[in-house]
Amino acid sequence: MKKTILTILLCGCLLFLTGCGDRIGKVSDIEITNSDILVSIKDGTLTNAGATFIFENKSNQTLGYGESYHLEIKNGNSWHVLKTIDDAIFIMPLYLLQSNESIELKIDWENFYGSLEPGEYRLIKNGYFVINDETSDTFYIGIEFTIE
Repeated sequence: MKKTILTILLCGCLLFLTGCGDRIGKVSDIEITNSDILVSIKDGTLTNAGATFIFENKSNQTLGYGESYHLEIKNGNSWHVLKTIDDAIFIMPLYLLQSNESIELKIDWENFYGSLEPGEYRLIKNGYFVINDETSDTFYIGIEFTIE
């Protein structure tokens, strides 16, 4: 009886300890290169469940973006896609941010990712420029942050 209980407890501990590793996905190949779109975190809003992000369009073009995003976690020297705990479904409206304007976006990732453990993360969103009702190639907008 003692062996059975000990075995169950040991297996439970192993599952708990390896659970976080199961959430780390493939190595990300995303590079954030557009310096015309500034992203910051509003002071006092970052928690392990979400944050309010400020997006500033410093370009001379209109920025198009949607509601979708994903999180990545730093593992060693590489960024890895963080797997969601549930399917992430987003509505797909097109939002426009005019040149030299900014917007605050409150993002609550707890439903898709749960409460984040301490570590280094980054938020990634897709963006593109809208020129004469035509869109440019997609580029990535993002910001790195630390959960303590």
